[in-house]
Amino acid sequence: FLWTSGGVTTESRPMDILSLDEVQGMSLGQIDKVYERMSASNIRFRFMLSTANIPDADIDFWYKQGTQHAWHTLCDRCGAETDLSEHFPACVDYNTSQHAGAPVNEYVYVCPACRAWIPNTQHGRFIEGNPGASTESYHISQLISPTITPRDLMEAWNHAVTGDQRKTFFNRKLGRPYIDKDQLPVTMAHCLACVEEGKRIGLTWQTSGHDCLMGIDQMGSFNVVIIKRRLPDGRQAVVHVEAIFNDSPFDRCETLMRTYGVAVCVVEQLPNVNDARRFANKFPGKVFLAGYADLRDDMMVWGDNMTTSDRRTAEEDRSRHTVALHQYKAMQTSLFRVRDKFCLFPDPQDLIQDVLDRGEWKRIQIVRDWLFLHLTKTALVVEEDEETRRRRPKVMKVGIDPHFSFANMLCDVAWA
Repeated sequence: FLWTSGGVTTESRPMDILSLDEVQGMSLGQIDKVYERMSASNIRFRFMLSTANIPDADIDFWYKQGTQHAWHTLCDRCGAETDLSEHFPACVDYNTSQHAGAPVNEYVYVCPACRAWIPNTQHGRFIEGNPGASTESYHISQLISPTITPRDLMEAWNHAVTGDQRKTFFNRKLGRPYIDKDQLPVTMAHCLACVEEGKRIGLTWQTSGHDCLMGIDQMGSFNVVIIKRRLPDGRQAVVHVEAIFNDSPFDRCETLMRTYGVAVCVVEQLPNVNDARRFANKFPGKVFLAGYADLRDDMMVWGDNMTTSDRRTAEEDRSRHTVALHQYKAMQTSLFRVRDKFCLFPDPQDLIQDVLDRGEWKRIQIVRDWLFLHLTKTALVVEEDEETRRRRPKVMKVGIDPHFSFANMLCDVAWA
């Protein structure tokens, strides 16, 4: 039996059986990395166990890849088979004598279909939600526990008044992933409302411009660009959105800088810091390199002065124009501008682009299919640091890496 810890353990030990406990604390990349330790085995048994956490992430991601076995309780009266965790608290009733044979003046389980008393929630069976999947996955909630009563659950539910408390209840009592709606500021309805307002005032996608603002989220051979202009009433108009797929994506960014007469652009320094610096140095004073810092009072701190280090560095590799960002505050401001219809869009149907998705080229509505999706998958949460016990704000990626949310945020930093 081996315990994997340290930076290189997962690279050096062959394994036959892998047991991962509390998957909610592991990234998908970390799991893939340690799973490779079984690549030479003819057994390759993997077991994952965890309290649920965020939808479409950690254990919920793996559960959805599997058979999705969920316990369905059988109602003796009507014969309905129901996953009671999907119907809480409606599956609980306070019995004042309307349910014959049930404890009086007590909470009891009832069938969501016919409202009959269910004396034993363990009377039922597991039913697959995704038949034919190669991996078995199971969901288990406290509603089928023989030691936890309906009263226990209802009292816990009634005490769950904050977003964190509701999340704890869903995760630990119902065994379901949860994120509070207050932690996801932008919904698809918000995005479409920004489109309707943009159409109302006659916004269209532009092929050129002047005095625009640009934000770039960069990855290897992949950049995401959002360009905005200022409307006469002070609001934002998105004039161009683009995903760039090639070995030198900053070449296309240079073209966009000139085509749209970009006054200020903000691009993340990482991961390709040298490419970002060379791009910035071709537009001195117009392109700022962004990094993240734990700023106490500010959302952003601009660094325009040449440092001693800059003066010792070749001009093409200098980083004179920089901005340090408090990621949570900057993202919150950016998302709230969409929520409040301050950031407006032309009709998404009029901007079509070919994109590389999982190794295949596809033609999509880039704004609706990717940008709006990414905005709805960006959460703002406050977590407690396990070491310091202090609560820390955090931008959380829900299920996907929302590159367009970050490009939009960086464009708003340029706007500032």
